[in-house]
Amino acid sequence: MNILIQPKEDYRCASYIAQPLDKNKVYSATVATNQPDYAEKGLVFCGDYLLDKNEYTVVSPNAEHWARLRRDYPAIERAE
Repeated sequence: MNILIQPKEDYRCASYIAQPLDKNKVYSATVATNQPDYAEKGLVFCGDYLLDKNEYTVVSPNAEHWARLRRDYPAIERAE
């Protein structure tokens, strides 16, 4: 499932060339269903970065999408 997120911090990878994440921009992310405890931890992949629920905010999905997110991934919280 894809969601729109905004990182809470800027992210850059020092070991290889990867697109950095800017905390002032919105990105598409994929729920990290291949990771242990992904639903409880709110894990998502945003490009090459694995972020937990404390490292991003969800950006205004529509009401139906939001209800499905809350049902399937209770750790994911909406930005206020």
